[in-house]
Amino acid sequence: MREVFFLLAFLTPGICSCVPLCDVKQTRCNASRVELCDSNGQWQQVMDCSEVAGPEGTAWSCCPAREGDAGVVHSCLPADECSGGDR
Repeated sequence: MREVFFLLAFLTPGICSCVPLCDVKQTRCNASRVELCDSNGQWQQVMDCSEVAGPEGTAWSCCPAREGDAGVVHSCLPADECSGGDR
């Protein structure tokens, strides 16, 4: 029985990493970071809004934004321009 538990513990991380977590090219905010779903269905960080330097020390945040036919995408914007949504 112990061998079965060991085998499950060994195989579970590999199985979980193969399951897509998102749709390709989907975006999201993860705290101050903008993430993009890659071709394997895994989230990849593309931008950290806390590292964006605006004029006069303006704070930037990850925010949803409407981009024409693309619908809602997530990007770094000045904090006072964020419209809410899923940050």
